[in-house]
Amino acid sequence: MADPKVVEGVLVGLLVGDGATPTEAFTAFCGINAKTIAFTSTSNETYLYDCTTPTNVPWRKLTKSGRSVSISGTGQLDSSVLDRYMTAYNSNNAVNAHYSIGVAALDGGGYWGGAFMFTNLEIVGTNGELTTVSISLESSGAITWTDAV
Repeated sequence: MADPKVVEGVLVGLLVGDGATPTEAFTAFCGINAKTIAFTSTSNETYLYDCTTPTNVPWRKLTKSGRSVSISGTGQLDSSVLDRYMTAYNSNNAVNAHYSIGVAALDGGGYWGGAFMFTNLEIVGTNGELTTVSISLESSGAITWTDAV
């Protein structure tokens, strides 16, 4: 039996672009140590009646109507990047972001990338603990996968 090719959490990254052209630089927010990506489909439902026995309770038929991706991150607040958080959150425009799996392409590495809107920024300071930050981003358009180089 072959061992699974597991990926350590530290090798998963949430990277946000700086908007520069022609070459955009992608960097992580320092302190974010838990990164999540969620793929969601929306659907419409219809109930199809059997024409030969219309008294039977129909089965539901789903039709996929849309897709979206959510990215979130949580960790300790690094106050030196607070202005990056606020700039991204206050922007009316989507930013380019990558959710990367930092292993070789042969092992499944690469990243999902696309335009994302910052939809949530939460900072929590609790006495006796380090201040935490959480961010949420929602896709705005198509998200694509790019294999690691």
